[in-house]
Amino acid sequence: MEKSTDLDQTHEDLRVAQETLNTQDEALGAQWNRTEGMVVLAEVTPAQVADFLKDQDIVACLEWYPATPHLLSITLACDADSRVAVIKKGALEPGLDLEELVLSLASTFKADVRIGQVAIDNYPQDTTPPVVDEEEQAASQVLRTVEITHMAAAAIPVRATAEGQTLHCMDYDDDRRLVLWQRGPEEPASKVAWSLTEVPVIELRWSPDEQTLRIWKAADEGSAAWDGHTWAMDSILLAGSKPQAIDPETKNLIASLVGRARLVDAIHEALGEVDAKAVITALETPGTVGFLAMCRAVRLPGEVIDFLKGNLPAEKLEDADVHEDKGMTHALGRSVDVILTDPAFSSSTYWSMYHKVAIENPWIVRIFAALQALAGGALVFKALKSQRMGGLGKFLTSVGGVVIILDAIGEVVVAKYLGTKESRRLEELEQRRASRLDS
Repeated sequence: MEKSTDLDQTHEDLRVAQETLNTQDEALGAQWNRTEGMVVLAEVTPAQVADFLKDQDIVACLEWYPATPHLLSITLACDADSRVAVIKKGALEPGLDLEELVLSLASTFKADVRIGQVAIDNYPQDTTPPVVDEEEQAASQVLRTVEITHMAAAAIPVRATAEGQTLHCMDYDDDRRLVLWQRGPEEPASKVAWSLTEVPVIELRWSPDEQTLRIWKAADEGSAAWDGHTWAMDSILLAGSKPQAIDPETKNLIASLVGRARLVDAIHEALGEVDAKAVITALETPGTVGFLAMCRAVRLPGEVIDFLKGNLPAEKLEDADVHEDKGMTHALGRSVDVILTDPAFSSSTYWSMYHKVAIENPWIVRIFAALQALAGGALVFKALKSQRMGGLGKFLTSVGGVVIILDAIGEVVVAKYLGTKESRRLEELEQRRASRLDS
């Protein structure tokens, strides 16, 4: 009961932070926006940039990979007039213009700065920044991925073929599935073939050098966008020069604007009720420990976590179905298998009767389908020859006839498929009996 109370309180804190943001926006006539960018440094360190921003009471988050501290990711909060959020008297207020800040950073640190729509390149022309070949580095590592998705189980075989890789699928809850796959060294990255109907999708990835969380959501113009976190990066969250003087509500607001607290709501939207404190703790804990804490916070089974860590091959996951890329014909057959073995489908009275007739008396199905096809053909013929029907009437009647014909063909195909499947089952049973007798 106490845990539930803590969870409710955390969500209440986040809600209050959002209300505080809206109240401040209305009072100032501004709407704070999360604004991201990149700073390419020549000689200084991230800590020096942090001190520079802190001295101006700017609210920001800096992130970088330890191997490339000269490539600095920066996140700010800006209002509708592109004024950067600063701390004044313990509260958020608009400060200097974004363009002014970008110019100041570029000139002070001799850097290439690109934040939002503003870009100024003051990087020394005679200096070449260190280059890390991320593609070559990633290609030399094993990457294991787990998705939590709404994708229908029957769609997974087709997806495996579309992506050209083996997928393992198991239930997460009544509405969602876990889709797992592994990409070995030197294997090309595959295209993820899920559509916007499956978002939000939570994706957890593990490689020896980096563990990441991605939350895919629908974006504008029928596309998808992701927000996330990597446990391989170092970070500094800046809340002005005197963070100790800021009240808790404003701290929560800052964490939602430029920090990681925004991800709590995104995960909650994707999964329903989650332990918000566990999620925040996982995000704030660095390295592998934080990633594994996130896996537990989103309720991944222990064997799936072992798969991500590389301690358990996907082939040994007890409850996982394996879908290989064996061509689209095989994939469609597997999809039909999944549909037909779905308890909600196979337990229906209609399906039980159809299954029995299709196996024991397939001629009944063929006769019924022939009559149905004749009826559909008659409708099409009537539409084409009728002098009384208008254009729309002819079109709709023709479409109806074609649908009836296609339905008849589908029934014959399904009946044949069920008969073939039953014959194979009986053959396998006979072979097992023979093998037992021989032994």
